[in-house]
Amino acid sequence: MPRTGSHDVHGATGLAMGNDYTLCGCVAHDTSRTRASINVRAAVRRRWYLNGTLSKTKQFIEDHSMLSGLTGIVAAVSGGPDSIALLDILRNILSIESSPDGRSPKKSALENSPARANTRIIVAHLDHQLRGEESREDSEFVRATAERLGLPYLGGSCDVAQAARGENRSIEDAARRLRYAFLLRTARETGCNRIATGHTMNDQAETVLLRLARGSGGTGLTGIRPVLPAHLFGEPAREESEPLVSELPLLIRPLLCLTRNEIEEYCRIRNLPFRRDQSNESLAYTRNRIRKTVLPPLAEINPRVIQSISRAADNLADDQAALAEIAKAVVDRAVMPSGNTDLGGTRYSAAELLATGTAIRRRALLEIIKRAGGDMSTISSPHVISIEAILESDKSGKRIELPGGLIAWREFDVLTLNSMRGEDRRIVEIETAGGSALAAGFLIQSSCEPQSQTFDVLMNRIGEHNKRQGSDWMCCFLDGNALPERLIVRPRIRGERALVVGQRSIKKLKNIMIDHRIPVSLRASWPVVATPDDFYVWSPGLPPAIRFLASESGGRFVVLTALRR
Repeated sequence: MPRTGSHDVHGATGLAMGNDYTLCGCVAHDTSRTRASINVRAAVRRRWYLNGTLSKTKQFIEDHSMLSGLTGIVAAVSGGPDSIALLDILRNILSIESSPDGRSPKKSALENSPARANTRIIVAHLDHQLRGEESREDSEFVRATAERLGLPYLGGSCDVAQAARGENRSIEDAARRLRYAFLLRTARETGCNRIATGHTMNDQAETVLLRLARGSGGTGLTGIRPVLPAHLFGEPAREESEPLVSELPLLIRPLLCLTRNEIEEYCRIRNLPFRRDQSNESLAYTRNRIRKTVLPPLAEINPRVIQSISRAADNLADDQAALAEIAKAVVDRAVMPSGNTDLGGTRYSAAELLATGTAIRRRALLEIIKRAGGDMSTISSPHVISIEAILESDKSGKRIELPGGLIAWREFDVLTLNSMRGEDRRIVEIETAGGSALAAGFLIQSSCEPQSQTFDVLMNRIGEHNKRQGSDWMCCFLDGNALPERLIVRPRIRGERALVVGQRSIKKLKNIMIDHRIPVSLRASWPVVATPDDFYVWSPGLPPAIRFLASESGGRFVVLTALRR
């Protein structure tokens, strides 16, 4: 029995060994079949992934009407995975080639766009000259990519580092401004009404965290918006409720629905070559530090932190849109019945604005600034809080100067915003020996008096003129020998100083106006007579500068007068 058993085992072994070639053939056949099965499953997975990525992006584009009325797209292509994927996805969605799996793309709402058949994609690339030969290689790579795909290529180059130094900006900020200016210029030159960038969900999360660290308000924390007018490049995120300006190109971000990992997987499956920007590894840049040192610990708490932050930004954007509508209604109610002031400003009821809660009131103040033509890219929370402070103050007459040539002031129960630009900022030249100018409600006249006029006679004339005008210093006479041949009439310059009659030291012109009761609402546009090199001479209702004052022993007298129109 033991032998029989041993023989069976050996026999079985011998049988197996004896059939080695047959069995190996079976194994080889099975391995080939298994390998084919794996390849099929992998192909299905790839097809499923690509179709899913395209479907998700296509739906995102449709949800935000990114391609409605499309005439052409300027695709911002740096050569990195995000922009290369953007270019490939746009070509697929717009049916410039067949779908990634080789099949005809499925029909969608985009198929019905009248501009679809003639859609153009312009590949645009700006060399920032920050990485020497690598930057030039990036440009060549993008150019070659466009050529391989049969797409037009427009490239540009600028010295970002030099621009950053000249404008006192960070490298990141200067690069962004120059890049968007280049893209806008390219869109206008080529007649395209869309500019597409490859921002992803990761960029959204990084932007929100960056703005949170800087203390941004609700609008800033909405992060990167999917669509915004090109003329708002560089400004805080716009409210979704704002109408889009159709005559200007729109900036679209089709990939905001995808994470960076999804983008890189898409590139891998599609075998799309791309470049790596080594500066993205440097911790010298703020965004890189957030990407490498802030987000990883957050991902340990929540592995889907990128998606969560992006979702929070979208939810906040919806809230902001609703609050913006409420704030606009408050502003509409606060507009005073008298409408615009003589100086072009608009008056608002302080009581109406103060009756709202802080959150709505501050949004209302932003809306007021926007309606006054303010440059919203330069307006920050401290400016809004400063206006709020003069609203809450018991004292009338306080004024705030805002960036971009706006002033806000309160007089009694009225808040007024006015522009210091345009007509109120114009400079008029007059002849010293005899000339006139109209400025801010005054007729300013100059005349040269003959030497036969005595000092006392001129003093009497000035007194009579001031009496008729109901104010001191509406007329003055000066030393003609100390004045240039021409004078200019202009508004006060911010921070302007002068040593005037009655003062022992140089004083701010603003404070001199306060001393002589010039209304706060008029100070920004109040006419000032000055020399061409901006030395203060005189202003209606204000004393003249001591350096130009006439004396009894003087030879030639110049008389300056102001008449209210």
